Amino acid sequence: MGMFSNGWLVFGLLGQVIFTARFLLQWLYSEYKRHSAIPMAFWYASVLGGLILFCYACHKEDPVFITGQTGGLLIYLRNLQLRLREKKEQARLRVLMQVSRKFRASRSIVEVVHVGRQRVDRHRPVRTSLVRCALPGAVAV
Repeated sequence: MGMFSNGWLVFGLLGQVIFTARFLLQWLYSEYKRHSAIPMAFWYASVLGGLILFCYACHKEDPVFITGQTGGLLIYLRNLQLRLREKKEQARLRVLMQVSRKFRASRSIVEVVHVGRQRVDRHRPVRTSLVRCALPGAVAV
């Protein structure tokens, strides 16, 4: 019997390959962007590889391995949640920008709005009417 005849071993090695490949993904993405950046694929590979390794650790009944993978998985899932929330906010910002451009075309005022940490748009007053374009939870400045 060879080393790869055990299905669980192959499964665990697959998890380790996926988990390790995330660094290659991050490196290539950073080279592409020409600055240090973490792509969404990094977090998906982290979750998938971590989950496979967690299952393998449970099969091996290794409490140290299980604890390490559990902590990592929680962090990867939280980071993925934050990134997905950020993408959702960016989509809202794009809609807000489209709305503000329409109001600019009608020569109305659009005030400066901050959503999260991002500044949305700024137009100078043209007439006395004020058009407030803000998302739920946005703060007008």
